[in-house]
Amino acid sequence: MNDSGSYINYRGLAIVIIVAVSLLRLSLVVWGPLDLAPDEAQYWDWSRHLDWSYYSKGPAIAYIIAASTALFGSTELGVRLPSIIISALLSGALFILANKLFKSRRVAFFSAIVPLLTPLFTTGAILMTTDPPLILFYTIALYFFYSATSVTGRHGGGLYWVCTGIFLGLGLLCKYTALLIYPSLFLFLLVSAEDRKWFFRPGPYIAFFISILFFVPEVLWNMKYDWVTFRHVLGQTHAGDGFVVHLSELLNFVASQAGVLSPLIFLGVLYGIYRAAVEGFRGSRAHLLLFFTSAPLLLFFVSKSLQGKVQANWAVLVYVTGIIAGVVAVERAVTARSRFRKSMGAARPFAYGALLVGALFTLITYYPKAASIVGYDLHVKKPFSKLLGWQTLGERAGAEYDKLVEDGPAFIFSDRYQITSELAFYMPGNPVTYNANFGRRMNQYDLWDGFGDKVGHNALYVEWHGGPPSEALKGLFERCDTGQRVEIVRDSEPVRLFMLYSCYDFKGGKSLNVEKW
Repeated sequence: MNDSGSYINYRGLAIVIIVAVSLLRLSLVVWGPLDLAPDEAQYWDWSRHLDWSYYSKGPAIAYIIAASTALFGSTELGVRLPSIIISALLSGALFILANKLFKSRRVAFFSAIVPLLTPLFTTGAILMTTDPPLILFYTIALYFFYSATSVTGRHGGGLYWVCTGIFLGLGLLCKYTALLIYPSLFLFLLVSAEDRKWFFRPGPYIAFFISILFFVPEVLWNMKYDWVTFRHVLGQTHAGDGFVVHLSELLNFVASQAGVLSPLIFLGVLYGIYRAAVEGFRGSRAHLLLFFTSAPLLLFFVSKSLQGKVQANWAVLVYVTGIIAGVVAVERAVTARSRFRKSMGAARPFAYGALLVGALFTLITYYPKAASIVGYDLHVKKPFSKLLGWQTLGERAGAEYDKLVEDGPAFIFSDRYQITSELAFYMPGNPVTYNANFGRRMNQYDLWDGFGDKVGHNALYVEWHGGPPSEALKGLFERCDTGQRVEIVRDSEPVRLFMLYSCYDFKGGKSLNVEKW
């Protein structure tokens, strides 16, 4: 597959496209209409309380945001710039990994560019979540892993194994999904005839030990908080549900994957994984690595979807090597010079169609108003509506809070972490905000100090939707007003309704940060 004689400078072209797309993303962050997503705001709030770990994720996201906001301030650019940079580095890492595997800059080029045409990766490139750093560290770890196993000689590859361990460890600091990488690499070493020798050499064990060292602080943190993250993750994977089958959730999961990748690219990935299995079990180490780092992970999430809801982005690690596998398979079908090419006459139209459809999906992801051409106002529908109205809410809440402060000490709280974190970010001065527990599931705010000791203080309570103050809220204060409506509207379309309640003379008692799993 060596294309060294090609007239196209694939590496240079890839750099130009990646830089151009990164500048586009930067413009969307600086001048775009989208506020921080609730999870972004929550991670930013974590960055104000740096710790060894957090309720639902590792600490990497908080430290990355803390470093960025130290330079650029607590702004949307400060929060999101790392994601733009990380995503550009990811495309570069995919180019290097694919070229390492197949010695083809054409394959490397499309492996780097295809993710730019998928909503899954393009959304992650402007929203600062745990996925971008996770998949970057994973991709780099795979490069060093394959480099280490490709070194000849009994004691070769030492530095590669060390780097493998470091980047696997960094992945563990991002998200517990990184633990699924270990079985995939184990299966590759077990099945590959050329690589079983590594079970009797120190390299893999050095890498494993180094990566686990990164994980130790998270384990110690969890010991302190009664293994709260492990409980949370087990709950999300439905590990305690027993044997149940939800075919509807399986169909939802498959549909979500086709949506976040775009349908034709998703089909290309599935075909690529199939071809990776065929070529891998025929003796191709590169294909075998692609297969074992994609198929088992995909099967895992398919099985989880039979038990309950699986979020669309949870399977993101599948597509790091899944996309490379799809690119290799389609590229071979397009360029084959044999009878096989005749049977794959649709390969070239499929490839062009996949890129075009992916580009359209990406256009809508970045410019949801483009869907209005076909009469659908997508920009005010989920998931885009989740990024609208938070700045407006923060400004209104800030004005009401200032009135309360004029009468004495006051605090701000809500019953949802989404509102609590968005208020902390968008209210003037970035105040400390609190998250009451009226029966919800536990979150990170429950591990921080609550407001139980603020006896006699007034408070601003912000609630989703409308209605009079709840009995639980009224029981905490001597009195609460009837509330003010804050309706978020875009292009005459209602997006969301909030209620602001000014409450007076907090009675004290428990902080309402009660553990609920």
